[in-house]
Amino acid sequence: MIRMEVSFEQNSDLICPITLDVCRDPVLAADGHIYERNAILQWIEQQGTSPLTREPLKIDDLHSEINMRELDSSYRSSVEHTNIFISPSSLSMTTNSEQRISPKQCCNMKQVLQIIMVIAFIVSPFIIGTSVIIFLNQSNSMSNISSISQSSLNDTDSSTTYILPNKCTLPNIVPLFSWDNVNKFKYTYYSKVFEATATQMMITFAFRHDPSYWCLDDVSIMDISSRVELVNNGDFENNPSNGFFRCNSYGNSSTILFIASPHSYNGKRSFCDGSVGRPDYLTQKLKTKIGRIYHLSFWLQNMDDLTNSARVLLSY
Repeated sequence: MIRMEVSFEQNSDLICPITLDVCRDPVLAADGHIYERNAILQWIEQQGTSPLTREPLKIDDLHSEINMRELDSSYRSSVEHTNIFISPSSLSMTTNSEQRISPKQCCNMKQVLQIIMVIAFIVSPFIIGTSVIIFLNQSNSMSNISSISQSSLNDTDSSTTYILPNKCTLPNIVPLFSWDNVNKFKYTYYSKVFEATATQMMITFAFRHDPSYWCLDDVSIMDISSRVELVNNGDFENNPSNGFFRCNSYGNSSTILFIASPHSYNGKRSFCDGSVGRPDYLTQKLKTKIGRIYHLSFWLQNMDDLTNSARVLLSY
């Protein structure tokens, strides 16, 4: 018996973008992506949009992928009930006229190769899903969130000074994203995975802009295991906000947000701010569970060029 190493091209068609697992009951949505039926049904009931494009999506827009489901089922059956033994003799090929491969041997080799291709097709989505999870954990997650010294957070770019922690944050600060004097850009999607180490945490967005604005929309912090959304009014459709709180280092605070209808990424409104001199802070307290993994995501737009600065922080 010989050992064979099989290389194959990864195929993510059967990976659900919501569960990051192989679809057992796949459906095709109007956005052109395939999802696990139960996961996308629950998402549509809660969000009413596509998880990937943020375009409106209805349950009626879902179509069963019957052929794909049958193919996936047959592949699983093949893997569960087939034992593969490849002998050296079955793979030996020679140009010697006295040793020729019979039609029966060729047929057996074709069957073996077909089985190997089936196994490769089934295994590849699992490898892709595992790779995605490992990548997220390594590149985005903070397995042990620890406080950072105050001196390292009192940073100053060419025009903006951040004094942290302050009255707009909790005592222990963890920086997630930062922008300093960047050129304008359209709405861009950002995300990060983190592990909670406290039962109460705070998400903070700090904005300073001369002479224009930063615009923020569709803020989400979701418990990956339970799919529970922690952020209230993350789409900024309510004003005064029933979740966010705005304050600054001058001592001003308000639940009345700068809501801009013409500059929303999704829906009718978004949060836009361009504090001069010192940053404004947009915050919301979160009830978290220690050890749980959460997924932070948001859309951000820079309305104009210099001078500008922004930060995204976690505190606890």
